Amino acid sequence: MSTAGASPLPRHASTHRRPVAPAPAGTAGRSVGGHDAWPAESTAAFVTRTWGAVAALGTGLVLIGLGAEHLEHHVAASLLLLPLGAASLATAVLALRGAGRHLLAGGPLVAAAGAAALLVGLATAQAGTAELAALGLGVTGGALLAAAHRLSAAPDAGSGTTAAAGSGVWGRLALLAVGALLASAGTVTGLAATEAGEHAVPHGLHGLGGGHHG
Repeated sequence: MSTAGASPLPRHASTHRRPVAPAPAGTAGRSVGGHDAWPAESTAAFVTRTWGAVAALGTGLVLIGLGAEHLEHHVAASLLLLPLGAASLATAVLALRGAGRHLLAGGPLVAAAGAAALLVGLATAQAGTAELAALGLGVTGGALLAAAHRLSAAPDAGSGTTAAAGSGVWGRLALLAVGALLASAGTVTGLAATEAGEHAVPHGLHGLGGGHHG
């Protein structure tokens, strides 16, 4: 039988599919909607990194509050505290994004920022609750970030990845919430002791007049 009139099969008609290589073991984080919800790290690394980040956030907020109140009479103190406060906030954002070399520099920076708040308070004879809160938050945050860097840089850093991922997104959110509550306690205490906090209207009294109207 002649096959001269038969048309050749088109090249695109092939149904062969190239196999997709699986992801390397121990490198995938907890996936939600096709995206990694958390970096692949152990629970200890996650806790030290995120708790250090929220402590750094509190340090930055208190330092900015202290720097603002020194603008009128102690400009040099403001020029020290305000940049340190901004740097602490930037460190907190980077730490929340994930581990990396920024933790190595961020830990000492946040601790130094907290110490600077107390030193400025002593130099201006105004050391009080706000300065002590900044010191406590800074030293704690710096120590936690330094520990997070050591844990993330350890040779067996990925060994706890599977167990951490198994705890689920809700478990990690709960851990982050606990750290945020602890840091917020010191942050609110520190901010309330600054000049801005002392002149703030108490919650629930907006529009009530108080005794300001004659």
